[in-house]
Amino acid sequence: RAFDFGCWSPLALIFSDAKIPVVQVSLHPSLDPRVHVALGEALAPLRDEGYLLFCSGGVTHNLVELSFGEERPPAWAVAFDGWVDDVLLHEEHKTTHGSYEDAWNSRNRR
Repeated sequence: RAFDFGCWSPLALIFSDAKIPVVQVSLHPSLDPRVHVALGEALAPLRDEGYLLFCSGGVTHNLVELSFGEERPPAWAVAFDGWVDDVLLHEEHKTTHGSYEDAWNSRNRR
């Protein structure tokens, strides 16, 4: 099966001549968010073994609601994106799941 454009596009630009093995993993919206966190924790030790863990795509990727004419993103996207920034930039927030669930659930609010 071919790779999704979110995987293929950046890798084709960065490693255009490379013959490297690639395993594509996608997040699934029907799974509990903790499943995705557990997947990340399980894969994390691979970094120390020399593997490149490469993430691409938009945090609030939603082609159904994509609008090229809008000047501002929807409030739910801004809220979730801000939460992700906070967690990635501040190590001490990574263990708080209460705000995670609020942020995750906000992505479905219209």
